[in-house]
Amino acid sequence: MIAAGAPCALATLAAARAAETLRIATLTIDSGAACFYAQEEGFFARAGIDAQIQTVSSGGAIVAAVASNSVDIGFANIVSAAAAFTKNIPVVLVAPGSVDVEQVPTNALIVGPNSTIRTARDLNGKTMATTTLRNIVQCAAQNWIDKNGGDSSTVRFVEMPFSEMVGALVAGRIDAAIVAEPFMTAARGRTRFLAYPMAAIGPRVQLGGWIASLGWARANAALVAAFADAITKTNAWANAHHDVTAQILIKVGKLDPQLAAKMNRATYATQLVASELQPAIDVAARYGAIPHAVAAQAMIFKR
Repeated sequence: MIAAGAPCALATLAAARAAETLRIATLTIDSGAACFYAQEEGFFARAGIDAQIQTVSSGGAIVAAVASNSVDIGFANIVSAAAAFTKNIPVVLVAPGSVDVEQVPTNALIVGPNSTIRTARDLNGKTMATTTLRNIVQCAAQNWIDKNGGDSSTVRFVEMPFSEMVGALVAGRIDAAIVAEPFMTAARGRTRFLAYPMAAIGPRVQLGGWIASLGWARANAALVAAFADAITKTNAWANAHHDVTAQILIKVGKLDPQLAAKMNRATYATQLVASELQPAIDVAARYGAIPHAVAAQAMIFKR
C-alpha cells in the first residue's frame, strides 16, 4: 500500500532526478550573491537546476572561465563582459544582475578625515586608490571629476585592496579612494565622503549580469531560460528580504554581522535593460577601460 504522502514524495524524487547540473561561478559580494540566495531559498530547485556554485577571485577570471567552458554561467561586471565582447570573445548576458540606484549607493569616493579636498577640482594632481585599474568604479570617478569641474587626466590612480584604503588615507599615503560596500560602511566616521560617482553616470545603472558563452547558451536554451527565470524571481525576492539575504551573505562572504546589518545592500534588476547597461559601457570606453563602446543590446542573449 502506498502512503498518503507518497505521490508528493515520488514527484519530489522525480524532480530531483530530472534536475540539470549547472556550473556557476561568482564573487562572494552582495551584487554577485543572487545564486546563493536562489540555492538557499529553493528557486533553483523549483526550476529543475542542480547548481554547482564556485567562487572566483575576479570578474576577469569568471569571463575567462565562461569563455573556456570551465563553467556554464558566471557573474560578471559590465566592463569585463564588454571587454570580452570587443575582442570577439562570444559571451552574452543571460540574466540581470545588480543595478546601482542613486538613492542607495554602494560605492563612494572618500578622502581622509582632515583632508582639504572639497571639490572635484581639488582632486587635480592627487593620488586616488582603486582596487583594479581601469575598472568601472575608476571610470565613474573620472567621469564625476570631469563633470564637476576637475581634470581627471591629472589624477594618479593606484591599485590597493579595499581593506587597506582607510589606513592609507588616514596615514596620508593617498589623497582619495573609491570604496565599495561593505568597506564603504566600515569607512564611515573614519573618513569623509566626497561623492557617489556612479550617480554621475545615471540614476539607475546596471553594472553587471550573468553571462554564458554564446555557443553553450544556444545549445542549452531551455536551461538558460530556466536559470534566467530563477534568477529574476530571486532578484525580486532578494530586494524585499534583506533580513534573510543578510544572513546568507554573512555565511558565504564571511561578513561581520554588525557591518552587514548597516551596509547599503545591492539592488537587483529584474530584467536586462539595454538602456540601463549602455551608460556604464560608454563611460568605460570614454576612459579607456575597453577599446571602444559596444551596443548593450547586442550583448543580450536572444532566445
